[in-house]
Amino acid sequence: MQGSVRPFYSIFDALPDHRRAQGKRHSLDAVLAVVTLALINQQNSLRQIAEWAQGLSWQDRKRLPLRHNRVPSYSTIRRVLGDMDVWMLANVVQAWVEKVLAAYFQTCLLYTSQSP
Repeated sequence: MQGSVRPFYSIFDALPDHRRAQGKRHSLDAVLAVVTLALINQQNSLRQIAEWAQGLSWQDRKRLPLRHNRVPSYSTIRRVLGDMDVWMLANVVQAWVEKVLAAYFQTCLLYTSQSP
């Protein structure tokens, strides 16, 4: 894939974090990465998202931007999503997916055109 595609969890950098700095245990990137991956895995309620996150293996947790491999709680997920502009979040994720797909298909076309 092309080098211009940003890592998944870094796509949330452009989104504002409305939480107070005091007592913040999880970065916005970490919470939104967990939520997005849970939604992809058909976890559609806040409770399901939190339970899915708790069930992540240590190997999966190490791949995410989690502090001390701790996943956000139900309360944290609810608070973050309650303050989030959902349309802005959807646009950020959609733009990233489009870049990934464009890079993937460009790579496929490159390999296809080089075939004998």
